[in-house]
Amino acid sequence: MAVGFGYTHWVGTGEESTFGTGVAASKFIEVNSDTIKKSQTMLPKPSLRGVSHDRRVKSKSNVEGSLEFQLGWEGYGRFFKHALGTLNTSGAGPYTHAFTCAQALPTGLSVISNRDAAGIGGTSCFRYLGCQINKLTLKQSADDFLMMTVDFLGRDREFIATPTPTFPTFDGIAWDELVVDLDGSPIDVEEIELSIENNLAADRYKLGSTLRKGFGRGDKRKISGKIVKEFESITELQLFTNLTDANLNFEWTSGTDVLTIDLPVVEFEGTDPEVTSSGPIKLELPFTAYLSAAEGDEITVDLVNSASSE
Repeated sequence: MAVGFGYTHWVGTGEESTFGTGVAASKFIEVNSDTIKKSQTMLPKPSLRGVSHDRRVKSKSNVEGSLEFQLGWEGYGRFFKHALGTLNTSGAGPYTHAFTCAQALPTGLSVISNRDAAGIGGTSCFRYLGCQINKLTLKQSADDFLMMTVDFLGRDREFIATPTPTFPTFDGIAWDELVVDLDGSPIDVEEIELSIENNLAADRYKLGSTLRKGFGRGDKRKISGKIVKEFESITELQLFTNLTDANLNFEWTSGTDVLTIDLPVVEFEGTDPEVTSSGPIKLELPFTAYLSAAEGDEITVDLVNSASSE
């Protein structure tokens, strides 16, 4: 009997021109986990007469889940584009890929998930249609690559023949390549987390179809996160005590490759540090990013690498 194994797994993405119409994957990545799935069921709708469930209707169809993976210098910018909205590329070896916020997100992605289709046999590669990024999270810890988690909402799922993947040569963005600046001065940080939440309008179902009509936004975009550092002075503490605007900048550098994330206006929402051990006291500083001068400028992401397109 055929059995699927996780060590064969990979993911591909293709950019759709029509929402929910599947396209071939043009970029492929290796991932650490994949929880994207379609769910649908029959809902019991009994009348008062009798005690047996006899009547039922189809539920709304839902595609939802996440990918988690190690971020490399090339081949991953598509996720920034579809989380923020806009990509402009300039230069020529190295290239600068500038990702900025847009009110409307790109049409969507077809996400291909190979769950050992070769082992299962037949046309058994999963393709999820009409996928948009509801939330993107970056985490950087010591002894690790920069990790990205992408939470998707989608329209439908189909099965396709397995495409032949071509993977970028992996060159990971690592923890020792990061400098964190607060108001223009570098600070020592032990851990960072940053989330882009698009708050998609997920409950857009219309009579006549169990599939979502589309998305759009259901609420404001939210950029938030936290930094964790040792308690060295009251300087950072005073930022949230005095409700002071601050500029926060993350920059990873490896040779000519550079990833810069700039948050021009953040408000820290921390608390006084707790003391729970004899070791260094830790200061955890959650934050939210706000508009600085114009709509959508609460975050910018610039990626410099040798790839002509992301």
